[in-house]
Amino acid sequence: PRPTARTARISFISHGWPVIARFAIEADIEAVLALCAMGAAERGVPFVDAVARPKLLAALARGNPAIFVADAEGELVGALKASLVEHDLFDGFYAVQDLFFVRPDVRGSRAAALLIQALIYWSEALGADKIIGQSDHPDKPERLAAFLKRFGFEKAGSCVERPRSTSNGTFRQGRQ
Repeated sequence: PRPTARTARISFISHGWPVIARFAIEADIEAVLALCAMGAAERGVPFVDAVARPKLLAALARGNPAIFVADAEGELVGALKASLVEHDLFDGFYAVQDLFFVRPDVRGSRAAALLIQALIYWSEALGADKIIGQSDHPDKPERLAAFLKRFGFEKAGSCVERPRSTSNGTFRQGRQ
């Protein structure tokens, strides 16, 4: 049988800095929501607790998406959410890193690296064909791309987005 998102076990310890990357548990929900709110504020996007809370609780119950946390002696300093997605036209699945945030005061430590290592270990242990790493940070997508390259990620095309118009509910028209 194919392993599920809840069967991979993660435990990385960074020597010299007391932090581990592990799966989030229900008791972590307030701290994870606080990290999500910080990440949203940094990106300039709205954060709505009433929307995020039930989604995170459902993810914890299902195991997909998986939520990893960087735990520094009981204090959560980072979080990563990743989903397993089945291929549409052929057998197999892949992992997508959906959300990734490390508190500014611990950036440059091993917290981010441990979260990415946990993502890689989890994805490979479950048999994912590939991992898609993505950044929705408007100012620093190339910084995350450079960071992910250290873990074997490669550039694979580009992504563009088209925001919905806020004036009348229709999509903005591009150049004619």
